Amino acid sequence: MDEALKIVYGDDAKYYDTIPARPINAVVKVDYYIRGCPAQPAELLKVVKALLLGKQPELPNYPVCVECKMAGNICVSNGV
Repeated sequence: MDEALKIVYGDDAKYYDTIPARPINAVVKVDYYIRGCPAQPAELLKVVKALLLGKQPELPNYPVCVECKMAGNICVSNGV
């Protein structure tokens, strides 16, 4: 983390204190994950609508990587 601060802030890095990024569920209780990279507005709307109607949201049981590959995108995490 110190090296990252030095790269970003240079000599002023000593004035900045930070902690490593954590998933949201490490900080607050999470009921649902809306997958996406970032989450698509239509998917978010679908989940919120289901919740407002008192229904269980339909969430895919596969990672967002599947949607990226189906769309023909090149993976940014491993170059595949």
